[in-house]
Amino acid sequence: MPGCAMQMRDDKKGRIKSAMMKKQQDNTWVSGAGLAGGVGIEQDTLFSILDNLPVFVYLQDRDYSLRFANKRFNERFGDHRGRRCYEIYHKTKEPCRRCTTSRIFETGVPQKREWRSIDGHVYQIHDYPFTDAYGNELALKMGIDITERKRKEEQEVRDRNHESISILAGGIAHDFNNILTSILGNISVVKTIAEEGDRIFEILTDAEMASLRARDLTSQLVTFAKGKRSVRTATSISRLIRESAEEALRRPDLKYELDLSKGLWPVEVDEDQMRQVFSGIICSAREAIQAGGTIGITAENMVVHDEHFIPLNTGKYVKLSFRDNGRGTAKEETQRKAALYFSPWNSGAGAGMGLCMALCHSIVKNHGGHMSVESSRERGPVFSLYLPALT
Repeated sequence: MPGCAMQMRDDKKGRIKSAMMKKQQDNTWVSGAGLAGGVGIEQDTLFSILDNLPVFVYLQDRDYSLRFANKRFNERFGDHRGRRCYEIYHKTKEPCRRCTTSRIFETGVPQKREWRSIDGHVYQIHDYPFTDAYGNELALKMGIDITERKRKEEQEVRDRNHESISILAGGIAHDFNNILTSILGNISVVKTIAEEGDRIFEILTDAEMASLRARDLTSQLVTFAKGKRSVRTATSISRLIRESAEEALRRPDLKYELDLSKGLWPVEVDEDQMRQVFSGIICSAREAIQAGGTIGITAENMVVHDEHFIPLNTGKYVKLSFRDNGRGTAKEETQRKAALYFSPWNSGAGAGMGLCMALCHSIVKNHGGHMSVESSRERGPVFSLYLPALT
């Protein structure tokens, strides 16, 4: 039939022959509605399949224009007609310096790469040489959204790093505690010789207090490394959040907004440890925002499934999110700081609250939950906690 290509297969050179499509005057390819007989029906079936694929598919010419794009592509990036690939993807007026399409036309070898869009989505792009029924050489491109999979992989890497750091912290805490025991013992002996009120007695008392604070720090390291035995009870998470927010945000120039869904499932937690988690996150956010700032806290029920790509068992959870209107950070910076030594909020007196945040992560994990952080340049960090619900 004139104007139509009717087969899709690989030829001997590995090039993919064109599918049944109708060629318009502007050289774009469209569905063959209105074509006569069985050809039109088969063509419409093919386009229906392409439009319902969970990936985007398009054809690109040497001049970077798009000759065809399926429904998923147009829904994701807008109407492709009259636009070139670099205008769609990168919002620029010139082709990319390292364009994979050029390599397709030069070498005829299929290409595979990952591409991160401006909004943070990650796609696995497959490029194939393509020859249509008229002998025109094009590039057939397919994009698979792997954003959630990448997030899961990144979280698994952070968890492995956390485990390694925990082992190291436990060893340091053990040795450090032995040293502190000797120091405190000797200070106590010398204090029995000195007389209360003497300058030396005051110095020894200061040294003793500093050593005790160091011992508390060691205790936190042990908790981070091995987890602290917890006493868990069925608890209303709403009450804990309200109490923690009121305690941590007493400054009159700061506000907080609570958006707690009705009917939140109860959770089984150690209340003291969970207050420590909430207070740590809130205090860290408090240091990042200016006077008049607002910290938003939300809580909702959530059923986690495999498709969420969250490193948790399938089941019911209560999800809590903490966000502020402070400065945003680049994704790379957030990932580095989420290695648990540093707080993503990195300003003010709270800069470097790394051990606090690492301890929060450890507590949540020991409760069978999960803690993650996301950020962008446009908005401040968002901490998300997932706690198993009692069912």
